[in-house]
Amino acid sequence: MHRFTLHEDHNGDVEVVTPLRKKDQDKADDEARRKALKDLVQSWQDRLQLITLITTFLASVEASMLQVTMPDDPSNSSAWSQAANAGFMGSLVFHLYASFVSFFASFFLVRFKIQEAKREERQVEAADPSYQHATTFKGSTILDMAAHNITRSPTSPRSPASEGNGAFPREKENRPPSNRQTPSIWSANPQLVQTGPFQRQPPINLLSRCHTLCLVTTALGFIMAMIGVVCYAWEGQSTSVAIVTSICICLCLLSCFCIVLPQQNPPSSHLFMYH
Repeated sequence: MHRFTLHEDHNGDVEVVTPLRKKDQDKADDEARRKALKDLVQSWQDRLQLITLITTFLASVEASMLQVTMPDDPSNSSAWSQAANAGFMGSLVFHLYASFVSFFASFFLVRFKIQEAKREERQVEAADPSYQHATTFKGSTILDMAAHNITRSPTSPRSPASEGNGAFPREKENRPPSNRQTPSIWSANPQLVQTGPFQRQPPINLLSRCHTLCLVTTALGFIMAMIGVVCYAWEGQSTSVAIVTSICICLCLLSCFCIVLPQQNPPSSHLFMYH
């Protein structure tokens, strides 16, 4: 005897809702867990790839600035010129380092995806030795269906076997009778564990540290680049230009300080609504 409940939606329509069995619920939970894991891995990979792209662009900009600030005779350059070159060189080193760290961290995730796919394939083959034969049989069925559609004339009348599915014949009539059951596919049940580098699974703790290290080095590179810009303004530009540059940089730093301060009131909800 099947139990069911009646559910009424906001439009007043009544529909029959059949509760899921434990097996179906476990399957749905397993699929939801695997989807959440894939979203988590993809989120980490998107972050690290974005850091790699931004830091590589900043490094190219700083390398171009070094060509502008490099004096003809470095031994006779002024203190402002040396400070400007030191700032740009420091920011170049920090941004290149952050780019390399984020690249290797994202490479761990790509390696995990490849190994996870291979592990699932091995588990499927170990679960049922006839899986390879079943796959070959399915492929031959598709080829037979394609050959049937090619040889049949477009103006020829349809056979009764092809009326149900359009141009494709019914699979149950073309397939020979067999007692073979469909092989069961096992879930790999992947887990993100805290391990060291060069392991089989990506360590979530290592990824978090790499992400934090990339952010810190990128921020230090910004600071060094700002110092280089100020020093270059005071060395190679007039006093008025140097003063304006210094004021702009101070305003930028002040705005960053205001952003990181804790907010007393939460932001308005309409800012996060999509119409």
